[in-house]
Amino acid sequence: MKPIIYLLVLLAFFSPSYAQNTDSLALLIKNSNNDSILTKAYAEMTEVCELNEIPFYARKLFKISSTKLRTFPLSDSTKYFYLKNTALALNNLGFYYENIGENKKAFKYLRQALSLYQLITDLKGIGVVYSNLGSVYDNMGDLREAIDYYFHSLRIREALKEDKGIANNLHNIASLYNRQGEFENAYTYSEKSLAIRKKINDKSGIAASYAILAQLCYQKGDTSCAINYLYKTVDFYTGLNESIYSARSKTALARIYQLRQQYDSARINYLKALRIYLKQGENLSAISILNNLSDIELATHNLKKALLHAQRSYSISIESTNIEGLIESSQRLKSLYASAKNYEAAYKMFRVYNNLSDSMQTNSNRNTLLLSDIQYQYQKKALADSLRMDENLEVSALKLKEEQNVKLFAILLFLISAVFLIYLLRRFKLIQKQNQIIEKQKIEVETQKKLADSRLEISESQKLLIQDSLLQLENTQEKLLQSKLEAEKANASKSSFIANVSHEIRTPLNAVLGFSELLKGSTISPKYEKYIDHILTGGKSLMLLINDILDLSKMEAGHLVFYETPVSLQSIINDCNEWVSIKADEKGLQYRLICDEKFLNIQLLIDELRIRQIVFNLLGNAIKFTNNGSVQLSILPENTHRTDLIDLTFIVKDTGPGIPADQHQSVFEAFKQINGQANREFGGTGLGLTITKHLVERLNGTIQLTSVLGEGTTFTVKLKDVKIMADSFYGGTAAGLSKFDFDGQSILLVEDTLLNKELILNILQAYRLSVHFASNGKEALSSLQTAIPDLILMDLMMPVMDGFEATREIKKVSTLKDIPIIALTALSYTEIDRSQINNFDGYIQKPIRVDDLMQLLAKFLRKKES
Repeated sequence: MKPIIYLLVLLAFFSPSYAQNTDSLALLIKNSNNDSILTKAYAEMTEVCELNEIPFYARKLFKISSTKLRTFPLSDSTKYFYLKNTALALNNLGFYYENIGENKKAFKYLRQALSLYQLITDLKGIGVVYSNLGSVYDNMGDLREAIDYYFHSLRIREALKEDKGIANNLHNIASLYNRQGEFENAYTYSEKSLAIRKKINDKSGIAASYAILAQLCYQKGDTSCAINYLYKTVDFYTGLNESIYSARSKTALARIYQLRQQYDSARINYLKALRIYLKQGENLSAISILNNLSDIELATHNLKKALLHAQRSYSISIESTNIEGLIESSQRLKSLYASAKNYEAAYKMFRVYNNLSDSMQTNSNRNTLLLSDIQYQYQKKALADSLRMDENLEVSALKLKEEQNVKLFAILLFLISAVFLIYLLRRFKLIQKQNQIIEKQKIEVETQKKLADSRLEISESQKLLIQDSLLQLENTQEKLLQSKLEAEKANASKSSFIANVSHEIRTPLNAVLGFSELLKGSTISPKYEKYIDHILTGGKSLMLLINDILDLSKMEAGHLVFYETPVSLQSIINDCNEWVSIKADEKGLQYRLICDEKFLNIQLLIDELRIRQIVFNLLGNAIKFTNNGSVQLSILPENTHRTDLIDLTFIVKDTGPGIPADQHQSVFEAFKQINGQANREFGGTGLGLTITKHLVERLNGTIQLTSVLGEGTTFTVKLKDVKIMADSFYGGTAAGLSKFDFDGQSILLVEDTLLNKELILNILQAYRLSVHFASNGKEALSSLQTAIPDLILMDLMMPVMDGFEATREIKKVSTLKDIPIIALTALSYTEIDRSQINNFDGYIQKPIRVDDLMQLLAKFLRKKES
């Protein structure tokens, strides 16, 4: 061994300060080839490196240790050394995945580490793993299990007299009790943790303990106690130079003072925190504090200062492009300017607020009322100045008008909602009732005619009376028929309205889901990775709700269309596994799939969209109503001796609460759920099983329900005589797609929505595609005169010239007709006229999935696998 390596070893393992130097450890790793020294160096590096570097060094440590353990023979001390370091590597990998929110991987590695530590009876390591497992269960929302693991760790660390570990476990237990609402237990364990941290002079820990004690005091309603602890928290964080934590503590102090109406103390602490947030670039926190300061000044009747704080909040929101801050600030300034009688400025702020706020109909109604109010006040002020009206009378009239507008808006919102719901729920029944009345009137008219003809000796006066009666009946019949036609027209308008609304929602939702998928997996913090997961989950749930409402409307109108396309069971299962696994993991459920592998790649000729919809609805219901146990999907092909037809059985079984026998039929009715079920707990519209039953019956199938209360529910779907493609096996699935590199080929993207342009551009550029833009069909035709692309992505709904007309014009030109054109739209395939969509070479629906888009492009563009 070289002399420099001896020196590095001595410094690394006998000098604590040197051991914490990652550069020195990296130099030691680079210059040593001794496995024992490298093991120690990698072990130390996993403890001191940055979070994102842990997997690299932990896997290096695991590789060396596990390799040495396969070498025979080994002495007991050597074996112990490498077993301990293998366990350390696994524990640190578990710690890493717990911190980035991948709880499944964290749990796997930590359980393996625990087994090894137990094998070599390393109590210190067992205590650390128990504490990390507590954090994993905390992340998963299982607070009781998390508390149990923290207690396991606490007992071991108490036996080893590890004061810092004991204090940390006590603090974590207190935090969990606090979140469960067990405030007395939380307070007890917080005080115990604080006492130990004071004993070992752990200043950072002492500050954290004071912070949770302040929170507990506040929750118990003892604001004086909370203020006392918060001042201590501020002192410690200030001494540690932790300015952000100090600012947050000061913010909490100010909010308590504000609630107690001690505005001077609240103002002082808000201003101190504000200086820190502005210095650190914490714009969101600064905006919040400025708004609170504005409220304080308004409460103390200092309108001028309230305006200054609100204006500053508005300026910071603009600089940081914070949309939420801009909305709140503009709304606040609008009210403040109105109070100051500066109606021109109030009107300008209203315009800003209106442009930023939601564009839905109810919001538009509210904005119209508010705009009228501001304009009215502005005009009234001008008139008042000219006529020198009494100021107090003007203020009273203004307040009265504002109250009337608020009431008017509330009434209008309620009426719109009520009318729309009644329209959707009652329209179909109304049409049926009118048809019955018409048929009944027809029978009565025929009866009266026969009776009149049979009476040969009736008087002329009686004949005239009968004729009048018949005429009245015919008029009534015509009116009822007219009412029926109007009802059918209204029902068609409703269906058109729902289709248009769903399209308008899908278009921005495409951007939300698309950009979220692009962000997912990028180098961002675990915290924001979780936020993205929540956005994706919420967006997909919204898309399912939109599709349910649209399908219900089509079912009522009898316009639900089915199209048979080749699809494999593997493709359906892949989509299920991707969605169901995440939902099951969130609730701690076990998800099982049962299907014979030899049938996975058989290609079936069936409506793929409707099959996925059936399976997704049943699995979604099973997971939603199951809190413990498992959810199982079984796919059982039958009549396998036939080569052209097959019977398919889908069985979805859960271990949920079950469904009472007297409600087995009602759960399939629209807007019906189990009696006594807490809608706020489980959510949903009550449409899923209604649509599922309709789809199954349209596919020549049956659906059966069996359930045992307290044990679970089973839905069985049987589809008869499903066609099998002649070439029923194919070579791949969506999960196994290679990433394609299209090497600079050009695409013309015709899209009028800016967000969708940016989303699709990011997707295409990742596969080395050259992208050109056009905002409508007319611009696309102009662009094709100067440059011919390899493929065109064409949106359907655009101003000036839509995608249908543009495609027809392109196909008329001999030099352009062979360019592949793919339809790109938020409409579903069933919503588009088949004669129009046949002009396109392909079709893809928003929200766009990257794999689906690439698979479609690969059919038309030359590619190379990368």
